[in-house]
Amino acid sequence: MHRRVNLSAVPGELDAVVSSLNRLLDKLETSLQRERRFTSDVAHELRTPVAEFRAACEVGAKWANDPALVERRFGNLRESAVNMERILSDLLDLSRLDRGTVQLEFKSTGIAALVDSCWERVCNSGIGPGRRFDNRVDRSLRLNTDPHKLEQIVLNLLNNAARYSSPGATILGESRQVSGGGWELNFSNPTQGFDQEDLRHIFERFWRKDAARTAGGHAGLGLSIVQALADTLGIQVAADLADNGVFSIRLGFPA
Repeated sequence: MHRRVNLSAVPGELDAVVSSLNRLLDKLETSLQRERRFTSDVAHELRTPVAEFRAACEVGAKWANDPALVERRFGNLRESAVNMERILSDLLDLSRLDRGTVQLEFKSTGIAALVDSCWERVCNSGIGPGRRFDNRVDRSLRLNTDPHKLEQIVLNLLNNAARYSSPGATILGESRQVSGGGWELNFSNPTQGFDQEDLRHIFERFWRKDAARTAGGHAGLGLSIVQALADTLGIQVAADLADNGVFSIRLGFPA
């Protein structure tokens, strides 16, 4: 699929045909690569919870007369099922975004209130406790965007910040207007064990720094979804790591 039609001398009346054929081949190759990647991602990530299911069932069957052990095994099964459900949901979201089948509904949206709502959901999920969030987004700021998709972006960013910042750390959300009439949202948090080389990989699907692989239920899809949603909404995304270890994600909204 990587080959294209290359002719040394193309008559003028056939030039458009050759160009159209090569564009078609480009689309076919991209589509096949996407499908292969999606299939590989599913197989790779679901293998672990399936193995956990099998192990819990085998232990429960072998020591069925130990109620406490069986109860713990059922707890493990429930946790694995929740993780699998989360992974499948994220993969389906990415698949729809890849195919361009996501429907958008743009409307004037209050950004500060949306950010507050996302942080409340992070705290209710059990990830946020011990971390403080300082919302400095302009309370009067309203942007024309799809509020549900933007909420998904912000929720993933705050989940990521809470998960990888130390207990007691302060996560900061800020906004500022840029030249040309656009706006930027910036979310930052202190990190440990994160370096400049890692910045090259953070938006890759299923990428996780080795030290983070023990984080339960974290499949390494959050920032991939952020990137895909931002592309759909026309938002520019950039990541930065300061010398003092503060990691930040910047969302750039056009005028």
